[in-house]
Amino acid sequence: MGLMGAMNASLSGLRVTQAQMEVVSNNISNSSTVGYSRRQLDIRQRVTGENTSGALATGIQRQLDVLVQKQLRVETAGAAFTDVRARYARQLDQLFGAPGQAGSLDTSVNTFTSSLQTLTANPSDFTARAQVMSTAQQLASTLNGLSSDIQRMREDAEANIASGIDRLNNAISRVADADRRLTVNGQVSASSAALLDDRDSAIQELAALVDVRVVNQDNGKVSIFTNSGLQIYSGDGASSFTFDQRSVITANSLFTTNPADRGVGTIRFNPSGGGAGVDVIASGLFRSGEIAAEVAMRDKTLVEAQTQIDDLAAALASSLGDRNPTTPVTVGANAGYDIDLADVLVPATLAMKAGNTLMIDINTPTGPRRFQVIATDGPAPNPIPASEGEGGATIIRYDRAGGFAGLQAALAGALPAGFSATLTGSTLRVVNTSAGNAVTGARASFSTSGLTGEGPELQMFVDLGGGNIPYTGSLDTLNPQRRGLAGRIGVNANLVADTSRLVVYNTTPGSVTPQGDSTRPRLLLDRLTNAQRSFSAGSGIGDASNGFRSTVTQFARRVVEDQGANAAQAMNVDEGQKLVLRSVEARFSETSGVSIDQEMSDLVQIQNAYAANARVVGAVKELFDMLLRIGA
Repeated sequence: MGLMGAMNASLSGLRVTQAQMEVVSNNISNSSTVGYSRRQLDIRQRVTGENTSGALATGIQRQLDVLVQKQLRVETAGAAFTDVRARYARQLDQLFGAPGQAGSLDTSVNTFTSSLQTLTANPSDFTARAQVMSTAQQLASTLNGLSSDIQRMREDAEANIASGIDRLNNAISRVADADRRLTVNGQVSASSAALLDDRDSAIQELAALVDVRVVNQDNGKVSIFTNSGLQIYSGDGASSFTFDQRSVITANSLFTTNPADRGVGTIRFNPSGGGAGVDVIASGLFRSGEIAAEVAMRDKTLVEAQTQIDDLAAALASSLGDRNPTTPVTVGANAGYDIDLADVLVPATLAMKAGNTLMIDINTPTGPRRFQVIATDGPAPNPIPASEGEGGATIIRYDRAGGFAGLQAALAGALPAGFSATLTGSTLRVVNTSAGNAVTGARASFSTSGLTGEGPELQMFVDLGGGNIPYTGSLDTLNPQRRGLAGRIGVNANLVADTSRLVVYNTTPGSVTPQGDSTRPRLLLDRLTNAQRSFSAGSGIGDASNGFRSTVTQFARRVVEDQGANAAQAMNVDEGQKLVLRSVEARFSETSGVSIDQEMSDLVQIQNAYAANARVVGAVKELFDMLLRIGA
């Protein structure tokens, strides 16, 4: 190599070290910048002919581990999901309170039952009666407040989904904009580290909102999919999402695939190339991330919480106000039950109100079975959904227009061979007719109408949504009466006006209930604390198919315990997920993050290299000067 070759090699070295200096300075200045990945200059030898003629900077490369980056996106979506779930679980836990805590739901129920217990000992005590009314109203108010708070949380989730969709669209637009600016002659420039960082930052924001999977295209662009397979970005244009947010949400505002019945907003995906969109929520296309969590809270977790308090409200109303006119009977070798179907106040009328039920349990050689007759006035769904019945029961929809005979015919037609359902006057008799079969139980839930004349049962809690109407569990309206009942339940206004009816249940001359009679208070207390009831599987408590069976007071405590357990579990899962995320972030930072110590070490090397190259240039200049002097 001649002097000119040495000069050119050293000058190339100076240019390379200057470029390295610029890269290092950018690394140091952005050491705390979120989304910035460490840069390194790519250097290779410059070849002229068969010889090396210095160094050449070929571009700037980002230092990152793509496998760890992929895992980071997965864990980011997971952490966003668990964070949202834990936040809602904490709020629900605070609303329901801790078991036995002042102001908690089960404490309100227990305070009410305690007042009834006091009344049983002193039925004629006006103070005891006033206390029962006060605690009943407080209990109803507690349920009203819980229902209102749960629907407010659902409205918050609805607003958060809308905000999330706006951010999602913005992030997709940022990815598209970065790809457009990166493209040179149809290819993405690999040296545009800043734009690549910007694109990765937008994708990371996407990962917090939805679960994403990124595929690098041959031209350097990216395609982005959700884990369900939905392609939300193709590299050719920005697709978009829309959300038809609802401003007011009630207990009856539920998600359904039927737009006419849907009471909450849904997310639609609109592909960049046009064509038919898709309902993201109905298709279950978001499985993790913040938006999926908000949808799950709005449509499942909070709906389940509402169902719990609706079930409790329904149990309070029906357990105190429903008659069970069943009597065991033996007919020769056969046995079963007699059920008096007549209304006590109007004997010629069927006692079953719309929504009332009659449950028949039988045992056959092939195993136990349950039949549940649900009364309607015509408009109820046909067939009635299994969710409206007790778990495992065969539901028999019965239109009350058929009267006594119609009910007998409906039940007789449903029972298998070996059983009979016969009608004598207004008494329905259900017995086995062959050995190996048995009628093991009969439960009627016939709602009373007034405060006296129908027995010791009492319509204490009523549905205030349509006035001061009894709760019967009717399915005839657009929405089942039970749904949202916790927000409408109140104390019977007629009872508020005459508290003597807490004791007096018969006003017929000659058989008026004495003011000191404890029959009604004792029955009410027993119905709440001892009588077993079935609660729907939709509450999320107990068996997923058969629901939960307990007393009313036990169910109230179980609801509070369930919310506490859910909150503890959600927070534990969230803490674990965030621990995993921090671990992956640390691993990713090891390769992509800027270490000041590393940069300072590189800076010393660059300074030395620059000085050495400059010294060579100086030496070559001195030699040229010497040659010029010799030539002169």
